[in-house]
Amino acid sequence: MSRGNDPDDRPGGRRKGDVSWNQAIIIGGLAMSLPGLLFAPPLIGYYLDMWLGTSPWLFIAFLVLALIGTAFDVYVILKRIGMLS
Repeated sequence: MSRGNDPDDRPGGRRKGDVSWNQAIIIGGLAMSLPGLLFAPPLIGYYLDMWLGTSPWLFIAFLVLALIGTAFDVYVILKRIGMLS
């Protein structure tokens, strides 16, 4: 029985839009690292503010850096696995 142009006839038997195990592991690793990327820098900024008496400036600076860094990291990873064009 011929299947013709069935999407499963593609190399590897994957359909367009399917996520490989490699991509799933990368996305899972990203999900596990996001809390650390988002919360560690502001926490460091908070403690530096308390130590140096500069409250809330270092907290805000580290929070902005954490948000920018996390967004960039997500972009790079999604670009690397081909989920962004």
